Parts: sequence; structure tokens; C-alpha cells
Amino acid sequence: MGPLYTAVAWIIDTIHSGLSHITDASWTWGLSIILLTVLMRIVLFPLFMKQIRSQREMQLLQPKIAALKEQYPDDKAKQNEMQMQIFKEHGVNPFAGCLPLLIQLPVFLALFGVLHKFTVGKNGEYHGYAGLSASTVKEIAQSKFLGVPLAAAFKSSKKTLLELHANPHTVHTVTLIVILLMMATGLLSSWQMMSNNKARGTQSSGGQDGAQKALLYGIPLIFGWLGLGFPMGVLIYWVTTNFWTLGQQSVMLKRMGNDPEALIAGGPGIRPDPPTPPAGELLPE
Repeated sequence: MGPLYTAVAWIIDTIHSGLSHITDASWTWGLSIILLTVLMRIVLFPLFMKQIRSQREMQLLQPKIAALKEQYPDDKAKQNEMQMQIFKEHGVNPFAGCLPLLIQLPVFLALFGVLHKFTVGKNGEYHGYAGLSASTVKEIAQSKFLGVPLAAAFKSSKKTLLELHANPHTVHTVTLIVILLMMATGLLSSWQMMSNNKARGTQSSGGQDGAQKALLYGIPLIFGWLGLGFPMGVLIYWVTTNFWTLGQQSVMLKRMGNDPEALIAGGPGIRPDPPTPPAGELLPE
């Protein structure tokens, strides 16, 4: 991950250098984090679309896959054989949705890892990181966005806040609001996709649907608890990511329209089986 950390640090420093020609305000480092996050999401947008499309194709095939369990209730081998046949007939790779996620993951981990290191050391010292000097790390850590230093967290000690020249009341109030916003946008993003699937009749089976609901409400709560220890820079990253995901999904769902078979415009998708004509009749050409 070292080269990725260095690349992320270089990009955020470069973005800030560009902004510094416009203004020398402290919040430009926070804006740099927002622009860096948006830039990464734009670069990874094609992979996101591929991932969502693959998931959508799998959802459209769920009724056929469920029918196999009724057709071959006691023959798991036959179920698997016929399931792979369905995938082959429709040109669907069941593992295609995993590859884009695996490619995106290191990038997001690098973003998180770098932003998490822009902080004050145990002895009140700052250390260079990922190609950035100690003075630059100190400048980033102490720079304020919405009145909160980027290195300050809700759970930061009084000593740390003092070293960052931060107002404890401001830090606790603002970070709590941002954490709640992070939870809300994460919840809305998951709910947006689940409600769309249900509206198009592609929801999962009962057990899977229950697990999805548990994740829907559980993950935002987990991130809310973890967010208490996240520095402001990381919170900015997460909220920006969530807002971007909401907008990205909204655009994608509109492109789908009301036709459950319309995946991504211009791409191949699952087509419904042709209707079976009454006996003695032929389908029109």
C-alpha cells in the first residue's frame, strides 16, 4: 500500500497547491479532501457501473434460480449445474461484481489510511508521512474546516485539542453533527437501492431480505460508533463519499427507467423469456 499512500498524499498536496493560488484560508485543506474524494470516485465510476450492472443482472435471474430449488429440491448438484447453465445462457458472470469491488478497495483504504495519519503524535510532535514533510502534516492537522481541526475527533483528549488549538465545545458539536450526517447518508444510500429492487420485483428471498435489513440499519450504527474516533479529515471523506454514492445511484436508477430489464443504457442485459404461444399458433416475426 506504500505507493498508493504516496500517490494519494501527492494528489491532495497538489490539489491544495492549486487552491492556494486562489486563497490561503485554512479550510482549503478540507476542500482538498473533498475534491480528492470526488476525483477518485470519478476515476472509479466505470468500475462502479460494472459492479452495479452485474448485481442487477444477478437480481433479475433470482426468480429463475429460485425455481430450480423447487424443480430439484433434493438434488443440489443438479441445482448448481442448471444454475450455471442459466448464467451461461444470459451471459452473466456470477463473480463479475466482485472484481470491481476488489479493485476499488485498495484505493479507498489508501484514502482512509493517509487521512488518518494527518494527526499529532503522542508527544505533541508531527512526523512526515507518505512523502509529505512534518511541517506539511502539521499544517494539515491544525487546519480547520467548519471550525474543527482536521486532526481533531469527538473522542480526542483535552491535551490533543489543546495542541491543535481547538475549542472542545466546537469540536464535539460539529463532529457529532457530521457523524450523524454520515450515518444518515449511508442509510439513505442503502435504502435507495433496496427500495428500488423491491419496486421492480427483484428483492431477495425472505432470509436474505432479513439479512439485508440488518445490514441496512446495522452498518450505519457501527460507523457512527467508529466515527467518534475518526478525525475530522476522515469524516469529511466519508460524508463526501456517501453524498457522491447517493447522487451516482440516483442517476443510474433514472437511466434504468421503469423497465426492470433496462440495465445500463446501450449495454446488453437480461431479456425476458419469449411468451409461449397457444397451441397451433406461431409467434409473430
